[in-house]
Amino acid sequence: MSNLVAMDLFEAYSKSKLPMDNGYIVSSFFKEERGLINSRNQSTAQIELKSNLTNNYSFFSSVEFRNDLSDSNRNRVYMKETYIDVYTKILDLRLGKQVILWGKTDGFNPTNNLCPIDYSDILDTRDEEIGIIALNTKFYFKDWEIQWVISPAFQSSIFPSERSRWKNTFPAFLFYNGEYKPIAYFWNTVDFPQNRFKDIQNAFKISKSFNFWDFSISYYNGWNDIPYITSEIKKQQKKDTINVSLNQNYYKHQIIGTDFSILLGKYILRGEGALFFPQKTNIYTPYFQYVLGVERIFRNVIGNKNLHVIAQWIQEIKSSKTEYSESDFNHLFQKNLMTRIEMDMTKDITFSIQGIYSLKYYEYYVRPEFTYNVSDGLNLVVLADVLGGDKSQNGFFSKYRNNNRIQIKLKYSF
Repeated sequence: MSNLVAMDLFEAYSKSKLPMDNGYIVSSFFKEERGLINSRNQSTAQIELKSNLTNNYSFFSSVEFRNDLSDSNRNRVYMKETYIDVYTKILDLRLGKQVILWGKTDGFNPTNNLCPIDYSDILDTRDEEIGIIALNTKFYFKDWEIQWVISPAFQSSIFPSERSRWKNTFPAFLFYNGEYKPIAYFWNTVDFPQNRFKDIQNAFKISKSFNFWDFSISYYNGWNDIPYITSEIKKQQKKDTINVSLNQNYYKHQIIGTDFSILLGKYILRGEGALFFPQKTNIYTPYFQYVLGVERIFRNVIGNKNLHVIAQWIQEIKSSKTEYSESDFNHLFQKNLMTRIEMDMTKDITFSIQGIYSLKYYEYYVRPEFTYNVSDGLNLVVLADVLGGDKSQNGFFSKYRNNNRIQIKLKYSF
């Protein structure tokens, strides 16, 4: 992943298990904060075209139109995917712009590193993966599947705008020459990868399924779509202000990953882990991220209503004492417990609550959500995002603790 998840952090089902939202309207309301965008009033429509050219060839294209009346930086006309599929007895081949998702755990997938993500709304990134231009080949041999992905062009993730409630903030003062002085920040020009032959991104995955479990082993050699930010004090300083230049460093890394899921009686056990080897060792040293989770559906909890429960433990193990910024999307989860509980209250009403708690920063994020099926394909969703924690610990959720909000969504799917 561009490790994060993106950050609809706790969705219990992957995109492949859910119908596409072909159109939706969403309004978000924050507490007023001067100088920042305090709402989100967005309408989105997605048009898809699919054609089976022959028995062995098909074509697919998806174009998204997005308009946000509150934040024009989120407006776009965007070709998310356009590709051709070729089918044979032993392999499938997909060529073009496409979204490729890896991983078996829910919400956070350390092996999912192929596609960048639109983080302009950090807590609402479901279906916000950005398609990449790639040749995606899958070979089949008995119960084995071998996937090979080649992507020649680099694509970075998208980050919040300068007036967004989710923008990255930096310290306002610096102790310099014996006194605290205000800081003026300046972004330097970003040095993006040049898409040379040596910069081509490669990924492999070998998967196998048995009666009650499946697993995969993966390898990725490519660019991190989330830059590492470094700062430097400029030599020429004003008398009362410290000028600091900020640099966004994109770098290549190699990632070895694995995931599994096992059905044990009434429980499903899931696990996923990835070992990261950054090629710029002066920025990062190797580190390991993993997720272990358990899932169960409790039958007839209230009458004939079922309760779906997911619990996961996420941890990062570092090879050094390096400390990362609370806004570094590559390292948001250090020691975290994630949960999701969902129940169908009636035939048309579903209630769920998702949450995460950090044992390193003593902070939390909670999302209660009601979904009402108005009619076939038409859903009304009301949810809240609640963030908090000890501000002295410099954690991600405590940093944005003033960004609690209520959202109302109207979705249409077909």
